[in-house]
Amino acid sequence: MVAAWSSFTEEFEDQLQEIKEVDEEVRQDLIDKYPPKSWCRAYLDSVCKNQPMDNSFTESFNAWILEARYKPIIGMLEDIKVKIMERLAAKEVDVRKWKNDGFSLKSELLFIEYLKISKVCKVSDNGDNGYEVTEGADRHIVNLREKKCTCRTWDLTGIPCPHAIKDMEHKKMIPKNENDWYYSKEAALAVYKHKLQPVRGEPFWKCDPLHAIEPPELVKLVGRPKLMREREKNEAVKRQGVWKQTRKGKVMTCSNCGEQNHNARGCKKEKQGKQPAKKQGKQPAKQGKETSREKKRQPRRVAEDDDEDPRLRPRTISEEAFLTSLRKRQNSQEPIGSRVIGFRVDKYGVSEPTNLHIAPIVLTWN
Repeated sequence: MVAAWSSFTEEFEDQLQEIKEVDEEVRQDLIDKYPPKSWCRAYLDSVCKNQPMDNSFTESFNAWILEARYKPIIGMLEDIKVKIMERLAAKEVDVRKWKNDGFSLKSELLFIEYLKISKVCKVSDNGDNGYEVTEGADRHIVNLREKKCTCRTWDLTGIPCPHAIKDMEHKKMIPKNENDWYYSKEAALAVYKHKLQPVRGEPFWKCDPLHAIEPPELVKLVGRPKLMREREKNEAVKRQGVWKQTRKGKVMTCSNCGEQNHNARGCKKEKQGKQPAKKQGKQPAKQGKETSREKKRQPRRVAEDDDEDPRLRPRTISEEAFLTSLRKRQNSQEPIGSRVIGFRVDKYGVSEPTNLHIAPIVLTWN
C-alpha cells in the first residue's frame, strides 16, 4: 500500500516536472503561492468526506440572501434568520421521508454510477486484504480493512469506488453497507435537529445601553475631498443617461476626405482647397463704421461667382413684387354676391350643389 501511495505522488511530481520544462518560475510560483495540500487530490485530507473542491456554497448563499443584502444590518440579519429557520424545518421534513436506515439521494446516485463501472473491472486476490483491480489500462490496489484505494475516491468521498465494489462482490460482501456514516439518515437528522427559536418584534428586545455601538469618529483626510470615484482607464463614462464607450483603440476617420488617422479639423486636403483671404487696408473710421440699424436695413448680399451656374443662383424678389403677390393672394376670392351655385337632382330626388368653392365634408343636402 505504501508503494502504491508513493506511485500516486510520483505521478504528481511528473506533472510538475513537465511544467518545469516549460517554465521553471511558473512551477516555483505555483508551489509557493498555492500549497498542494489545498488543491491536489494526492495531498488532500481524507477526514472530511467531500469530493468537489470549490466555493459554490458561498456563491449559492449570496444568491439566496440577495434581497436581504440591500437592507440595513438589523433588517438583513432578521431576514436571514427567518430564512434559515424555515429552511431547517423544511430540510428535516425531507430527511424523514428517506427509507429506513437509508442514505442521501446524491450518494445513492453516485454509488449506482460506480456500480456500473465496476462491471468492466477485473480483480486479483492475494489471499489477504490486498486486491489488485484492473480497469482498462489502469491498475489499482484496494485494502478493504483500511477502506483505502490508490485512486483515493473511497478515501475522499466515503463512498466505495468501482475497484472497492468489485472486491466486495468478489468477497461476497454488500457494497452499499460500506458507505460512510456521514451520508446516513441518522447523520442528516443530527444536522437539522438544532432549531432557531422565534423572536418577538424589535420593540420588545432587551437592549443594554452599555452595549450600544457608536458610529466611528470622522477623520478629516488630507486634500480636497473627492466627489466622484476614480474610474478605470477602460471604464465607460455615463453622460446624459447614456453609457458612452471609450474611444481607445478605435481608428479615427476623416469626414471630409474619408481617410484614416485624422479628422476633418486636421484634414490637409481641405486646407489646400481654401484660398487665403486678401488683406485689405484699414479704411477711414467714418466710411468703415456702420450702425447696427443700417446693417439690418440693407438686403442680404449674395456672393456671385463667375463659375456658378446662373440657373442655380437664388432668385431675388423685390419688396414691391412681394407686396403685389401678397395682395393677389388676399383678393383671389370672388365677391359673394357674384357667385351662383347650381344644383342637380340624382335618381333618388336628392339635390346637391355642383360648383361650390369649398367642397363640403360630411354634409348631406336635402
